Amino acid sequence: MPGHTIDEVRHWWSNQAIPKETIDRIFTAEDFNTGRMTKHLEDQESAFLSLGVCTMAVLHDVITINTLAEYYTAVTGINMSPEELRKAGERGWNLAKLVNVREGFTREDDRLPRLWEIQIEHPIKTKTRGDITLIEYFGKSVTKDSLQKMYDDYYDEHGWDIQTGVPTKRKLIELGLKDFAEIVESV
Repeated sequence: MPGHTIDEVRHWWSNQAIPKETIDRIFTAEDFNTGRMTKHLEDQESAFLSLGVCTMAVLHDVITINTLAEYYTAVTGINMSPEELRKAGERGWNLAKLVNVREGFTREDDRLPRLWEIQIEHPIKTKTRGDITLIEYFGKSVTKDSLQKMYDDYYDEHGWDIQTGVPTKRKLIELGLKDFAEIVESV
């Protein structure tokens, strides 16, 4: 959604079946919390992709999670609210994370591409554009500390352990995935 104001971005997200208190936690008057927002984007993408819908349709306002829930209900005859569809996406995302956890992945493995990490400490020097650094949506430079804070917020928003990046047993039970708790208990 490049080029949109904070109000436009907030408005778009408020139409995506996310509770107001969550929107208020993600957005300030001038910015948004990238780590927290990413969690909700992933849940939504998980729901859309599991139903074979291109996520570009969402970004271009062709379809919202609200209309997708209506279509799902109409096609299957199974009542599905936008919130339930979003929760199903969250379950899917947590299951995908559990596969990585089972294989030994932790917070240390959740990383940006190496070139981006290098840019945080060593901006790319160019003759025509000046230094190129990694920036957030509204142009604020990403630092090592701000990146770690993004990870902390991302894990916290997911309900995962902030230190390890692993879903908590409590989160799995909340999502109806308690049968998979043994994976996180062995970490």
